[in-house]
Amino acid sequence: MKRGQEVVLLGLSLFFLLSCSLLNLNSLCFAGETKVNSILAVSQGYDNNVYLDSRRKEDGFTQLLYKTTLTSSLNDNLNGILEYGLMSLIYAEESNLNLITNDFRFGIDYKINSNLNFLSDYHLGIIDYVNTGVDDALEHTVGFKLKQKLPKKMFHSLGYELMFKDYSERRIRTITGLPVAKKREDLRSTLDYEIGKFFPKDLIKIKFEYYNNNANERYLHYYDYDSYTGTLSLTHLLTKKMFLYLSYARQIIDYRNRTITVNNGLCQEDKDYILTSSLYYNLQKNLTVGLSFTYRKQMSNEPVERYQDSVVSLSTYYKF
Repeated sequence: MKRGQEVVLLGLSLFFLLSCSLLNLNSLCFAGETKVNSILAVSQGYDNNVYLDSRRKEDGFTQLLYKTTLTSSLNDNLNGILEYGLMSLIYAEESNLNLITNDFRFGIDYKINSNLNFLSDYHLGIIDYVNTGVDDALEHTVGFKLKQKLPKKMFHSLGYELMFKDYSERRIRTITGLPVAKKREDLRSTLDYEIGKFFPKDLIKIKFEYYNNNANERYLHYYDYDSYTGTLSLTHLLTKKMFLYLSYARQIIDYRNRTITVNNGLCQEDKDYILTSSLYYNLQKNLTVGLSFTYRKQMSNEPVERYQDSVVSLSTYYKF
């Protein structure tokens, strides 16, 4: 059995055991019922720059996404959350990019009052590049968020996440550029704020996100950077069964010590522009199809880091 299949089976087995435990405990200590919501999505797509670099290697892909969420009422104001997600990404030719991820989430949703909620959760992510293993990793993430309803059908939220990423095989380099036995580890802190408003046929949201990445890589502190992203999105109801999603995002990444090749005294800075448009149609109550297009352009003061990418995909979503 391949390593990727073993990871999937391990993930499904763990989730099954956790689900059974939660359902059994529900009759003993949960004040309310347990709700289970699941979604299965299958996508076929084409990416004209799979490596996101100047080579512009094109390839088709198939993506599978499965997620199940169990929500149980612990008391009148507190819900417990148990969630499992599986994502499989398979390319037609570039098999080194084939990826399987398993994600386990444990959290709570506490209702402070009728308009304000506090959420906290822990994520365990298992990342498996099936045919290479170089970037295989475990991700441990702890998150906190405040969500508030505002007057005139508005809302906003403020969140913080701390993520520790432990690579299975990737080794770090010393300040001289030589690899050593120690494995790479990343620590990332993320702060985000989102505000939105509902209209009769529209939902408009603005999101600001900042995160910094710190790695134990010592060679030019190669993976240490600060990221700033602003996103504007619109969801518009065209008919009772059809809706449109549009978004525009701009991201700026400032590397702290990675110098560029054309000027050793200047650190690298990347500026990304991301446009997304999607059209969805509800075939049935639980069945939706969607056509999406994403365009991404990265401008950088490092010439080899400049690229453009576009992805088109057709997806089917089934909720149960």
